[in-house]
Amino acid sequence: MSDGYWVVSVNRDTGEATTSERITSKDEAWEEAARREQPNIFTTVVPRRHSAPRRDQP
Repeated sequence: MSDGYWVVSVNRDTGEATTSERITSKDEAWEEAARREQPNIFTTVVPRRHSAPRRDQP
């Protein structure tokens, strides 16, 4: 189950990637992605997932 979303932006010219602060609403995340989109900036929305426990923990 998702616990929020991040907007990931990648500069097509430099390959530099940035992320937004966590956004709780899927619709708001996609709206933010649309605001950030530019001809040289690719954006996408990534859901935050609960991670599996680390293997080195008992």
